[in-house]
Amino acid sequence: MSLPIECSRINPMNWTIKCKNCGQIIGKKGHTCKVRPDNELIPCACGCGKELWNYDKRWRKRKYIHNHATRVLFASKSFRNKTRKRMLGKNNPQWDGDKVGLCGLHGWIRRNKPRSKLCECCNKVPPYDLANISQEYKRKIKDFEWLCRKCHMTKDGRLNNLNK
Repeated sequence: MSLPIECSRINPMNWTIKCKNCGQIIGKKGHTCKVRPDNELIPCACGCGKELWNYDKRWRKRKYIHNHATRVLFASKSFRNKTRKRMLGKNNPQWDGDKVGLCGLHGWIRRNKPRSKLCECCNKVPPYDLANISQEYKRKIKDFEWLCRKCHMTKDGRLNNLNK
């Protein structure tokens, strides 16, 4: 952007150039004008109610007062919980639905299906594995069960292959 300048004759031997915006004399090294015609006060984007200039000293666009962009990180627990609930499930832009991979599906089931105290098959030992019943891997909580290692291997038929 070229700065608006205006020539004025102060000394008959020397011509000096003044900035139209701030009136400062422009020297050999140049001039960084502190006033810009389209620089105006805008409200801070974090919602604090304070105002700031929309350009900084180096003419970069600004939205926030320094360190106000990180205020969401330090928001109240109620605000964070509302935001978290709003982004759950299908409202999340990274939601894959039934196209989810095996690891993602197991993680989703672990978060949504409560772990039982004992294995759902033998009711003797605590469960370690989350087993799929139908082997179709759909996003249905009823299609999974918490099993101990032995019951999981028996249901999958791996225990018989191990003994052979």
